[in-house]
Order: sequence, then C-alpha cells, then structure tokens
Amino acid sequence: MKIPKTGWLAVLLFAVTIALFSKASTADFVQWDDDINIYSNEHIQGLTAENWRWIWTDTSYVRRYIPLGWLAWAVQYQLFGPNPAAFHSFNLLLHGLSAVLLFLIIRRLLRVRFAIEKPSAPLDLCAAFGALVWALHPLRVESVAWASGQLYCQATTFLLVSLFCYLRFCESTRRKWFWYAVSLFSFAASLLTYPIALFWVFIFPVLDFFPLKRLALHRNLLRDRVSSRILLEKFPFFLAAGITLALTLLARTHASGLWTTPVTLEKFGLAERLMQAFYVWAYFVWKNFLPLNLSPLYTSLFQIHPYDAGFITAAVFVIATSAFLFWQRRRWPAFFALWCCYLVVMVPMLGLTEHPHFTNDRYGQLSALLLAVGAAGFVWRTLSDPRAMRLAVGAAMSCLAVLALLSHEQINPWRNTESLLQHMLVNLGTDPYRYDTHNRLALWYSQKGNAPAAANQYRLSLAVRPNQLSDLTRLSMLLATSDDPAARNGELALDYARRACELTHYQHPVPLLAQAAAYAECGWYDQAIALTEKARAIAASKGDLKLVDLNENLLACYRCGGTFRDFTNSRKAE
Repeated sequence: MKIPKTGWLAVLLFAVTIALFSKASTADFVQWDDDINIYSNEHIQGLTAENWRWIWTDTSYVRRYIPLGWLAWAVQYQLFGPNPAAFHSFNLLLHGLSAVLLFLIIRRLLRVRFAIEKPSAPLDLCAAFGALVWALHPLRVESVAWASGQLYCQATTFLLVSLFCYLRFCESTRRKWFWYAVSLFSFAASLLTYPIALFWVFIFPVLDFFPLKRLALHRNLLRDRVSSRILLEKFPFFLAAGITLALTLLARTHASGLWTTPVTLEKFGLAERLMQAFYVWAYFVWKNFLPLNLSPLYTSLFQIHPYDAGFITAAVFVIATSAFLFWQRRRWPAFFALWCCYLVVMVPMLGLTEHPHFTNDRYGQLSALLLAVGAAGFVWRTLSDPRAMRLAVGAAMSCLAVLALLSHEQINPWRNTESLLQHMLVNLGTDPYRYDTHNRLALWYSQKGNAPAAANQYRLSLAVRPNQLSDLTRLSMLLATSDDPAARNGELALDYARRACELTHYQHPVPLLAQAAAYAECGWYDQAIALTEKARAIAASKGDLKLVDLNENLLACYRCGGTFRDFTNSRKAE
C-alpha cells in the first residue's frame, strides 16, 4: 500500500521530535516528585488488588483524582520495574504522537478556515511548522524529560485525540457517531489522567462557531432545532468536566499529610488573586516568545503586592490585548478566537486557590497548542504573498532551529537530581528561597554517601535561614555520625545541636537525640546518657513508641562506651 505524502511528513515529524528529546531517555529519576509519584510510591509497584483499589479511589495522595495517571505508571512498573529509561521512553512516545496529532488537527483547521478544497504541500508544511513550534519548544522539556511529567504528556495526547476525533465527527457522514464516542472517551481519559484540560470543554462549542461554522450567534440560537442539537452534543463533555471539577475541588479542599488546604481570603485576598491571574496570563504569552533561563522553580509569585509595576503591567497587557482584539474581531476573527480560548483554557493554571503559586513550564503545555495553530495560520497567510514567501520560509526554519537548540540544551539539567538542583541554584541566584534547594541537595548527597558535600549544602541553607530547625538537626547528626572521617566532627556537631535544642527549649526529642549523639562522639557519655533519658521521656509522653525504643537502645550503647555510629553499624551487621 502506497503511503501518501502527508503520511510520510507525519512520520518525519514524529522522528524529528523523538530525535530531539532522545537523550532524555537516558536520564535518571529525580527527587523532584519522582520519589513521591513513582519509585517510592508503593501503591503503583505491582497491579495487586489493593493497588487497583487505591488507583481508582484515592484523592488525597496528590490532591487530585488521577486514576489513569496512576494506572499508566503501575503498568510500566509491572512490566519494567523501577527502570527510569522505560518511563522516559514512554514520555517520548507520547510527545511524538502528540506532535503528529497536532499536525493533523492544524491541517484540518487551516483547510476549513481558508476554504482550501484540496490538500497541498504548502498546506502540509504550514501545519507541520505549527506542530513543530509546539513540539520542539523549550517549554516542553519539563514535561518530556521529567518522569513525573508523564501526567501532562498523557493528558495532552488524550486531549489531542479527542479534538482530532471531534473534527472527524463534524465532517463525517459515515461512522459519524463512532468518532463522537471516541472523542468523548478520550476527553474523559485526559481528565482522568490529570485534569489540566478541564476548561478545554469550552473549546468544542467555540470550534462549532469558528472555524467550523456549525453554529452562528443569533437571538433564536437556543430555539433553533439544529443549533439546539449541536449544543446538546456537548452535554456529555460538560458532564465529564463537571464531575472531574467536583472531584478535584473535593480533593483540594480536603488535603492532608504533605499538603495544606487552600489559602483563605483573609490571607490571600481577591485583589491578590486577580493580579496573580493577570500575571500568569501575561507570563505564558511572553515566555513562549522568550524561553530563556528556564527552571523547574520560579519564585516570582511568592510575594504578591497587587500594585507593583510587574502586576500592573501584566493587567494592562491582558486587558488592552482583549479590548483590541474584540475591537478588531471582524478583521481578525481567528486571532480573537484564539485569544479568548487562551484566556479560558489557562484558568486551571492561574492558581486561584494557591499561595504561593508557581509559573511552571508545564503549565503552558496545553495553551501553547493555540500558539501553534496561530503560527501555522500566520505562515499560510504569508505564503499567499510571493514577495514574502522566501522570507517566511527562512524565518520559519530559523525559528525551529533556535527552538530545537534551546530545547537540546535544556534537557541537560534533567540528567539526575544533582544536575537538576544545581541548575535551579544557578537560576535562583541570591533568592532567599534557595535554602530549600540546598536542603534537597543535601538530602540527596546524604543518600549517596557524600557526607562532605551534604554538610556543605546544609551550611549554605543555614546561611540563608540560620534558625531552620530541621537543617540544624540533620547537620548535627551528619557531623556526629558520619562514617566519613573527613566529614565527622563531634564538637562542631555539638554546636549545631545546641542551637536546635535552644530553639525548642529542650522539649523536642529529635534535637535532644542529635545533641546526645554529638556528646557521645566527643566522649562525654554522662551528658549523652542524660539527654537520651530526657528524649526517651518526652517521646514516651507523646506516645512515640518507635522513638522510645530507639532511645533505649542508644542508652545501652552509650553506657557501654559506644557512639551512635557504633549503634548503627551493629544494626547493619545484624
């Protein structure tokens, strides 16, 4: 069977996308939610009956109802175990498939918008350009190169399948309702993977108005039988979105464990929420055109002063753009429609219930689809002018080359936890929130057995927040108990432990345990025994039986002239 030229172009587009991101398949897991979601999440480690129940019923683990997201990870874990290459490779396949689907969608939209009767090579190339603008963009790196980003890749793929099938439904005469059923099922699957496409439910009726022109605004829209039937087609989509929204709000408002409940209006007022929304809307416009200094962590919304210049500028930009495109809606209907769609689909990413909020790269995953459509349409318009054709082609190729180069470089930090966190520190500069990244890096070095590097990161964290109790305690324990003589320093450990105990007024058992370990390392066993007895008593009063048992074993060790290291080494030997 002969493959049409469009098919070969789709294959080439898939191959280019996979090739650009291929080195992500060799990356490791990173301690940036991969531990929570995948390799330390016992609920996806095997398709047992208990895990099946958890996958389909849990709403508290990550404050979302995402059964298909969990199921995809569980299947991969069942087939390949905790092999990061398998998870990354699945991400690559999803992203490549999404690029092809977007190409087919743009191709269809251009034909409808510009009334193109027969497919042509220029049409296919414009659609391919739009798809590649999206697929090769540096803002896609976070979702593709990060194992946990699979939630976004999978949700995107299902959404694009839904949109593609909906367009086929609108144009088909045969198997019409098959395409409708697949579109509805895929939309629901996207929401059940991760609910980032919630407000895309409004895009289906927008498509009916423009460019499909199945509907037209008039007074009797709801009374007209044909129009009513077309609108009624959307009811199952809105029902799926409504149920998902209810489950999402339920999970979000009943957060527990690691997660906090939504911030109240008293702490984060309406003015702050509104200006944050304007900022996010504006941010993902300019960031698509200037994708530099990318990082998994941005702190620009940690402190919100609604009347600062940045927030006022963002609000003016959004309002002015909206007003201008509304004024020019008859002249530029496509741009007006795309802008309205952008404002709507970004609503779940505005962080209206969150403070602090983050402008993570992955939050622009779906809204950038609209940019891709606009870019393809702009190039098609330009090609209609023979004088501008060469310039347009050259500019398009240069644009793709720059995007590919930036994405290729942006993949490097995602190699492993160390490279990612070091990259974040470079981008944070002197930002006070860098203490958290130092802390994460210290924990990673500790797990890898690099005690000197871990101690250095704890010191850097404490330089920003000198009274951080957890860092003081961990650094003290590290210095007192490390097997590495280059890192071990009992007297210095004692200084940090004393600071931790003073912060808690000697009423918390863990800092007491750390100070006792430091005393034992220095050979001051009477003090070590006294503090361990006090830690045991406090732990007993709190009902912490594990800590009581630990302190009793340490008491026996200290009374025999041993150290905390001796105790842990004896446990390892057992």
